[in-house]
Amino acid sequence: MIWSTLHWFHAILGHPGSCCMLATLQTLCHHPHHCMHIECFVFNECQHAKPSGPGHSLLPEQDVAGAPWEEVAVNFIGPWPASSPHGIVEFFAFTCIDTTTNLVKIAQIFEKSSNHIATCFEYTCSLYIQPMQVINDNWGEFTGFSFQQLLCLLNIKLVSTMNKDPQAYAICKQMYKTVATVLKALLLAQPPQSCRQVTLLVDDALSNAMHALQSTVSTTLQAMPGILVFSRDMFLNIPLLADWHTIIALR
Repeated sequence: MIWSTLHWFHAILGHPGSCCMLATLQTLCHHPHHCMHIECFVFNECQHAKPSGPGHSLLPEQDVAGAPWEEVAVNFIGPWPASSPHGIVEFFAFTCIDTTTNLVKIAQIFEKSSNHIATCFEYTCSLYIQPMQVINDNWGEFTGFSFQQLLCLLNIKLVSTMNKDPQAYAICKQMYKTVATVLKALLLAQPPQSCRQVTLLVDDALSNAMHALQSTVSTTLQAMPGILVFSRDMFLNIPLLADWHTIIALR
């Protein structure tokens, strides 16, 4: 029973490390030997999908916003390659992450233009609360007229990052790592047979990665981002309240 439970949670949480998986499971259930079983657990696709060796370093410190959706960071994923019998398909994705709760929105895009990015961001604002400030880099899609005009109309402050700024996207590092791991695991488990299947597989991987990032306990927040935003457990129909003063003090 314990092994089937670990297998299910490991896949649904986007193949997290042992510490994150243990912290997440401890919020949902109890087993006297959770830690031992998780340390011994091996997921074959995960072993091939994740990069080997230790990480490079700790993430740099960052300024924490005082309230959810006060500040978001937008960026691109890609071009990332996905192989099929008909050749290699490259894809891009638009990402938007709330720097306070770490809640993310990821969507595959087929056109890197300021107009298309503005449409994606406007759709994100319609799903969640409109932010007060947006952090982006100096790519032409973000400095273009359509995106700048949208921010002006919505009265959102724009903060462009400088080159080689280590704090700019420190919060996005784990998000990109999770998306890459989920995508590689799906490609290994279900190799696509056509370019159309690659597109569908990428959409599936991005959706799985978003759910995983919302449902896994964050090491900095010590809570699931989905709980902080929706005040509801991500697996059980239980209302929850977040103590924001304590969370911000810990960060």
